[in-house]
Amino acid sequence: MSRRSTAIDVILYLHGHRTSIPGARRSIWAYLKHKCWPLREHLEATGKAAVLVAPTLGPKSEPGTLLDAGGLDRYLQRVLAVSAPYWQGGTAPAIRHLILAGHSGAGQPMRVLANSRNRAAELVKEVWGFDCTYSARQDADANEWSSWAQRHPASRLCIYFVPRAPTQDQALKLKGRASRLNLSNVSVVGSGARPRDGIHQHFWVPIEHWRDLIVSSPYLRR
Repeated sequence: MSRRSTAIDVILYLHGHRTSIPGARRSIWAYLKHKCWPLREHLEATGKAAVLVAPTLGPKSEPGTLLDAGGLDRYLQRVLAVSAPYWQGGTAPAIRHLILAGHSGAGQPMRVLANSRNRAAELVKEVWGFDCTYSARQDADANEWSSWAQRHPASRLCIYFVPRAPTQDQALKLKGRASRLNLSNVSVVGSGARPRDGIHQHFWVPIEHWRDLIVSSPYLRR
């Protein structure tokens, strides 16, 4: 990515629970170095010029102040401010497109952010949900995500679930609502992730689809 860029595309990734996988319990750095989540390496391999932003949430995906009124805007402003020395002239570029991505327990805060009144929420062009549709009470995931997609017809919503897992119910209800509402910007897919190295397939879902999503995104440039 050129240091002369005046506008950048950002992928904001919210991780799942860090309590189940050894080596991923301390911070986002430990998480990203774990074999389940080489997100940085796969992004770099695509050649797409996107900036990956991945905050350390609580051990069970607690978002802290991120969900406060204006919390997303303040967080991204701080990230840009910290990055300012990297850019030519010491001025951080503006965010052009924002992609929200979340795994597992991060599904609920990701949904809240997408539907929030933050200015940055209007920049969201894609949402990538990785086995994260657990919010079955009042069909929150199915109803709120379909409403979001209906309000943002130019943005894409991509949801992956593990078949026969607890996330399947809301994922399939979302798929049904999207079909009835003719929402062509919604994709709901049973993930082909498989268990590996003694680790449940749930933890492999993000990296199973990560690279293909980046490559196919019309909002990320080279």
